[in-house]
Amino acid sequence: MVKNSFHVSVADGNVFAENRFRFLVEWDPNALAHAGIDSGFTPHYHAAIRSTLQGFRMVFEYGIRYFPRKKGIGLLFRKHIYFIETPFECACEKFGYEQVMQVIEETLTKSFSSKI
Repeated sequence: MVKNSFHVSVADGNVFAENRFRFLVEWDPNALAHAGIDSGFTPHYHAAIRSTLQGFRMVFEYGIRYFPRKKGIGLLFRKHIYFIETPFECACEKFGYEQVMQVIEETLTKSFSSKI
């Protein structure tokens, strides 16, 4: 139930429900790493394909917050079983490589500088 609701909340067209997303990810952070029942896509895919750049940023930030090591970054590069592109590639197609890299760099800098 939580995982299915979580994936629906990530993106619905160009609307990103930030408060709903925060609530669900704080309730079950592991849902960030799991694919939805209906589509098989992770929240990173949903954000890269169906959301705004701000929605993509938030999903990535929460992924790094709850999985600060290899897993958090790896979520951007995990391929779907039937989909050729990674969430990173999908985001680059939709938002542009420079903007996606800026989101990643800012998120990683902010995340790791606050832990020092």
